[in-house]
Amino acid sequence: ELEPVASALWGRRRSLPARKAEPLRRAANLLECRSFMTVPYHAGEARAGRLYLASNERRYGERDLALLAQAAARLANATRNLDLLEEISANATQIERSRISRDIHDTALQPYIGLKLGLEALLRKLEPGSAPADRVSELLEMSALAVGALRGYMARLRDRNQGWERGHPA
Repeated sequence: ELEPVASALWGRRRSLPARKAEPLRRAANLLECRSFMTVPYHAGEARAGRLYLASNERRYGERDLALLAQAAARLANATRNLDLLEEISANATQIERSRISRDIHDTALQPYIGLKLGLEALLRKLEPGSAPADRVSELLEMSALAVGALRGYMARLRDRNQGWERGHPA
């Protein structure tokens, strides 16, 4: 078994102590190669492992191993940066959806609720079954539908926000 933090070179002509050579020989057999090099890769808790570069023609040296280690470090750093960028983007999306939801509530929903309450008060003052009462009832029904539609839209925005909060888009 390879040490998790160790870099390693393998070539059939390399002389290593038996306890170090055996795991490398097994890895070379699995990779079906004559020479390989490997370095640890760690780009966060969920992204850790090893990078391997294998060849049947080329024998890798210490300089090659140092270059692969440097490339692995840069790749891990780029991966962490992309993860951070994704998180920032998700947070910005959540903040924007919350702002839109508040704006809709304040600018669109509140006036419709006020209109609905005013129509209900007016309807109570009118003669039941009269033409004006019937027309006000229609307007009241239309305002109730608009309030319901706006509340449904806001609920969908909230559900999407909660999906982003859990780490995935809804």
